[in-house]
Amino acid sequence: MLFNKLSISEYLIKEAFQTEKGSSVYEVARWVADYLCQPHPDLGRKGHICPFTARATQLNAIKVIEVKGKDLSADEVESVVTHYFEDFIRSCTPKDKNTIYQSSIVIFPDLVEKDFATIDAVQKNLQKMFVLKGMMLGEFHKHASGKGLRNKDFKPLISPFPILAMRLMVDTDLEFLKAEKYNSKDKIFNLSSYLKNLGSDISDTRFEEVINVMVNIPLEEA
Repeated sequence: MLFNKLSISEYLIKEAFQTEKGSSVYEVARWVADYLCQPHPDLGRKGHICPFTARATQLNAIKVIEVKGKDLSADEVESVVTHYFEDFIRSCTPKDKNTIYQSSIVIFPDLVEKDFATIDAVQKNLQKMFVLKGMMLGEFHKHASGKGLRNKDFKPLISPFPILAMRLMVDTDLEFLKAEKYNSKDKIFNLSSYLKNLGSDISDTRFEEVINVMVNIPLEEA
């Protein structure tokens, strides 16, 4: 596997990689600028697809790790992500007002359609490790099935290359952590980690929502 770690800044997205058009890093930079940092008619709300990305690019807070290699196993992909998970935690300590915008995008440009299930499986397998530490791990690829929160027909996780992206958990992630796809035990784990890691940063409204969800989880299922 070959690693190439770079940064995406606002300048980089607009101007850099002009001599490398077609490269995975160039394409992902354009995807960040032209997709994540833009509104979409099917999103179901006003604003950008990702509310934090535009500011993150201005702060040069998005790191890109390009991982070359075909037919990578789930163990190999998981090893890469775990390494950068630990690197990410170190880079976010100590925290300040801009730390929330830190994120890392791990691109696997040589993986193809048959490997998308590997990306999905690694995200699912590592999610608890991330949530426990107050982080989120998202899977992106050309057939990503994740649905929009306000429009279930909109699939916001479509990307030009297979990606596993990590960032810090924020207040609004409650919507993801209490999703119906989780069984009761996992939902309790998610919400407990949410409360533990965000603490006083949680709005009163969302704190009340967490409590309401938790008290209504059937004990026999938990």
